[in-house]
Amino acid sequence: MIRKFAGLAVLMILVSAGLYAADLSGISRQKPVHVGEVSVLVSSEVDRNNTGRAFLISFYYDGIEAIKAMVSEQQGLELDDVAFITEMENGNLDVSLDIEESPGQETMKRYTWRSAVPADLRASMTLHFGLREDGSLLLSVTVVNDDNSEEGPSELSFDMPLYLEG
Repeated sequence: MIRKFAGLAVLMILVSAGLYAADLSGISRQKPVHVGEVSVLVSSEVDRNNTGRAFLISFYYDGIEAIKAMVSEQQGLELDDVAFITEMENGNLDVSLDIEESPGQETMKRYTWRSAVPADLRASMTLHFGLREDGSLLLSVTVVNDDNSEEGPSELSFDMPLYLEG
């Protein structure tokens, strides 16, 4: 799958560097974390035919079981991606496209799917994909835990390298 989309120069803004055991003390593992958003950021120089949408859909669908296993094994979290899979299988997956322009830098396209189903009040997860020079993908995960406390939501971010054969 990576070879199929190797022409995409995917750049990511990383919240944290490296793979580490994240502090998940504020996040309950009693129920799955709702996948509320999936996105990919692509250079407009290489994404001339809007292939980022196809990449987001096909890579996520083809690679989700491996991603779920890695997140479970390395972070102890179970992902609930029913909303994404249901919308995709029903043919009504809504992927938005935003153009991000910065003076002196190349124009980027951000393809984003957001769950139409509201995230539960415990936690939701955002998955961002980035292609690295060695051909692997970097999965940047952000978990937002909002328990309606006065302190407001807490946020956890961690990165995981993906080495999928394609």
